[in-house]
Amino acid sequence: RFLAKRTFLLSYATLAMERYDRIFVLGPAHRVALQGLGIGEWTHYETPLGRVPIDQEAVERLCAHPRIAIVPGVDDEEHSVEMQVPMLQVAAMGSRIVPIVVGQLDAEGAADVAAALRAEVGPGDLVVVSTDFTHWGERFGYAPAFDDLPAGIEGLDRGVFEALQARDAAAVLKAREETGATVCGFRGMAILAAMLGDGHEVSERAYDTSGRMLGDWNASVSYLSAVVTGPVWDGRGATDTTWRLGVDEQRTLLTLARDAIEAALAGRPAPDLTGYDVTPAMREDSG
Repeated sequence: RFLAKRTFLLSYATLAMERYDRIFVLGPAHRVALQGLGIGEWTHYETPLGRVPIDQEAVERLCAHPRIAIVPGVDDEEHSVEMQVPMLQVAAMGSRIVPIVVGQLDAEGAADVAAALRAEVGPGDLVVVSTDFTHWGERFGYAPAFDDLPAGIEGLDRGVFEALQARDAAAVLKAREETGATVCGFRGMAILAAMLGDGHEVSERAYDTSGRMLGDWNASVSYLSAVVTGPVWDGRGATDTTWRLGVDEQRTLLTLARDAIEAALAGRPAPDLTGYDVTPAMREDSG
């Protein structure tokens, strides 16, 4: 998992200074046989960085869908969702999460749950799909022969990713079915593809393989990070917002704090607030 950080850190760097009410994390099921989407019974996730609350109201609404359910133990040992949480605690501090484990789904099912998610995800929300790409080698039970092994593995990865870029859920599933490429989160990618619409663009941030990084092609895992840009989500959204201050407001407060410190050290009066763009939200009492 350490090797994966080099790629997905570049995606998380894109989130710096952004604001999100909630973050929906879609991770593949590795440990539990699951039909559709499963959500654990928890109220929060906890890491050494602190607790991250789960949006219980969103979970309740989503679980009204026949393909989405509370499944006890579904994420007890599921790393695909859990490994994203510490990164989100740093890159999107303060946001609530909706941790979703993705099980068996065909193209119709992917489109069905994508519609449910689109109805819920609002302008202040973020969707994260957790996945590795091709696992190649005898230890993974998948070792097709290639004249050029690195190029062959990358070709498998590109086939799945290009289907996502085309916003074609059925093509994502077909690329996986035709090649057998061991891309663990391909169903989550299919759901995302079905959620995207005109104006959304999927752009690559980084691609690498453990084979190249370690110089060992006996067993190689691929990693690709990407970011979706375009129109904001237009679903229901959160009932209240986690972040009250936008990026410009945060920067203004930081400037004001620095100016106040400089003034105090120089023995000058505190800065006059009329010289700053102070919004009503910035005047509220806060912890």
